[in-house]
Amino acid sequence: MAGSLKRDERQKNSVLMLRSANSPDSEKSQAARDALDHLDKARQERSFYQQCCAESRASLPADITTLSQEKRSACSFSGIAHYSFDFAQQVHYPSNPLQPGSIFFKTPRKCGLFGVACEALPCQVNFLLEECVSTGKGVNCVVSLLHFFFENYGLGEEHVQLHADNCSGQNKNNCMWRVLTGRHMSIKLSFLLTGHTKFSCDWLFGLVKRRFKVTKVDCLEDIARVVNESATCNVAQLCGTEQGDVLVPMYDWASF
Repeated sequence: MAGSLKRDERQKNSVLMLRSANSPDSEKSQAARDALDHLDKARQERSFYQQCCAESRASLPADITTLSQEKRSACSFSGIAHYSFDFAQQVHYPSNPLQPGSIFFKTPRKCGLFGVACEALPCQVNFLLEECVSTGKGVNCVVSLLHFFFENYGLGEEHVQLHADNCSGQNKNNCMWRVLTGRHMSIKLSFLLTGHTKFSCDWLFGLVKRRFKVTKVDCLEDIARVVNESATCNVAQLCGTEQGDVLVPMYDWASF
């Protein structure tokens, strides 16, 4: 549904211009102004996103070259880090690229994919949400994954700039708690304009999906291997096991 809404938004101005072909000049002019205004807003937001990435690269300490579970101290360097986060389309397994016909499983297992990318490195942590530990794509899931990322993979920055796509189901402005508890000095959350949401997460997800299509996958550990082997800038993080053991806890942030 979210993807359909994005496509509709992207085509909205074009459709209005086509429908105004036989309309009065005033309606044609208004349709053209709306289309130009939409493109101008998209350029401004894209420029701001690129500026945030450049500022993050400029302030990154030279000794930090990758995302790793080193448990860096909070606010250990007075710089700005930029992160993007998004969900990718879930993958199904088992999967065999040499399968001659339809797979014999009635319902394959599902594995969700949530990525948090640091453009300054660049590197992305890909959270693998096996269906037995998945809690959907709501606020509790997104904020819990971001919390785990900051606590275990964060660079120790004082200031954070976050970017997400403009899907209403992912607008999670629950960052004030981290500032109040001293984990960051400031956090800014921005959203790309609907229909113009391509950013680093899509590039890194694409590398994973390309590897997945040509790799035989039988279990969750195979998916993690696919992620790690897709590129040096992709890191896999299991959220749970196929037996139901939880590795990344989910909290009730909505009530909190």
